[in-house]
Amino acid sequence: MQIANPIYDTIFKYLMDNVDIAKDILSVIVNKNIVSIVSKPEEVTSITKTGLKIFRLDFKAIIETKDGTQELILIEIQKSNKGFEIKRFRSYLGLNYIGEEEQDSQKSSLPITSIYFLGFRLKNIKIPVLKVARSYTNAVTQKKLKKPISENFVEQLSHDMYVIQIPRLRKMVAETPLEKILDVFSQTKYKTSDTHVLDYTGDMSDPRVERIVKYLNRAMSAYEIRRAMDAEDEVERALSRIQDEAQRKLDAERAEKEAALQAKEEALTAKEEALKAKEKAEIELEILKRQLEALLNKPDNENN
Repeated sequence: MQIANPIYDTIFKYLMDNVDIAKDILSVIVNKNIVSIVSKPEEVTSITKTGLKIFRLDFKAIIETKDGTQELILIEIQKSNKGFEIKRFRSYLGLNYIGEEEQDSQKSSLPITSIYFLGFRLKNIKIPVLKVARSYTNAVTQKKLKKPISENFVEQLSHDMYVIQIPRLRKMVAETPLEKILDVFSQTKYKTSDTHVLDYTGDMSDPRVERIVKYLNRAMSAYEIRRAMDAEDEVERALSRIQDEAQRKLDAERAEKEAALQAKEEALTAKEEALKAKEKAEIELEILKRQLEALLNKPDNENN
């Protein structure tokens, strides 16, 4: 079935604007039962001078814990096409913390869960989906606390996060619910000649996956969506030019610095060699002086 490519910000937002689908996707990623979910009204697209684009969506969700109690959390999704500027990701996270505090200073801040969809590979993480979770450890004994503990002071000053590397999804075998849902995002398995379109032939036995695929298939016929994807392509091309130019400047600056460093090293080497030559000449001159003094100081009979 042909589907609109969810890697596009337009399609990703279209997908996550569907409350049921957003609940399905986020429930499977965080592995928690999401009772209800509300999308915060704002979305953010940031483009940096180096060509990095970050798209962000935020959700407030009520989750049901294993003991049956319910908790309100803030789920932050950031999607980046390429590049890496950690300060930009941190600034968005900080804005969420500040925003929650400003909304009601009398209430406790919400725990935050961050989900990162990356359109590029991390150097040292080879797995497609990474979970970084908090744990409580006795710092004296270095043993994890066995009994599940949730302390507001800790929960509100730290957060769980999930990192999804879209390029690494191609090697993933879709067996678990999480793998099946993320398989829809694979850019290599279902690639077509049109970057707007994926030819999805994966497993739709999970009703959640079937709902996502059919919803993305309907997006194909929406003229406004196709135009928005075209506009994104134009932005991507412009960003590529910006990034290429920034890279050329960076390479030129690096080459200039390396040339200057090499010239400095060569000058230092030449100076050291000249100093050694001078020292050698002084030593040889001192030897000649001593030899001459020895000859001059010899008795006449020895000279004869």
